[in-house]
Amino acid sequence: LASGFSQFDRDNMDRWMTAAYINQANVVLAMIYESPRAGQQTAALLAVGPVGAGINLEYYFSTVDTKRYGSDTKVPHNVTGMFAIMEGAASDLRTGLPSQMTEVHEAMRLQVIAETTMEIAGAIYGRQPAIQELLNGEWILFTVIDPETGECNTFVPGVGFEKRDEPLTPIPTVPDSFSYYKGKYECFLPPAFVSRPAKAWKQ
Repeated sequence: LASGFSQFDRDNMDRWMTAAYINQANVVLAMIYESPRAGQQTAALLAVGPVGAGINLEYYFSTVDTKRYGSDTKVPHNVTGMFAIMEGAASDLRTGLPSQMTEVHEAMRLQVIAETTMEIAGAIYGRQPAIQELLNGEWILFTVIDPETGECNTFVPGVGFEKRDEPLTPIPTVPDSFSYYKGKYECFLPPAFVSRPAKAWKQ
């Protein structure tokens, strides 16, 4: 967006564009659900699960042990043969992500949420070995939201889908990001709403 706008205006425009995108996406998803081929289309959408899991697990392991599973700091990294990374001129090939990419990430498993019926979700699970492996190994978390009732069911390995009925946690409202994160940079905080500033931010 043009730099002539204040940061607050740019953030607001980003929010409006995101809201417009989500609104249109919801229209498309409603059409998918009403289609007689809903199961096939939902299966195609859930095919991104293994892709997302691969990216998520790369971050997960690189965060859990940045020296062994990650590639530690990228300061001494050298590209080797245009296909790998080494530290300096002689070391083992480093296969994970550098600490500069993982220091702002909390190590957690990917949460996949699908708005569909339990019948369709169960059928997709039954015929996709890649999703079975990820769910049975608890490499990702999978929750199904019924489009008619809004009921949430989470997959539990060896059990199947179990209903989630724990109360929702209210999202706090804070005056600004700085005051929310001040003194807490070593831990990950839950999401929060940032209230509208009293005056526009100036560059």
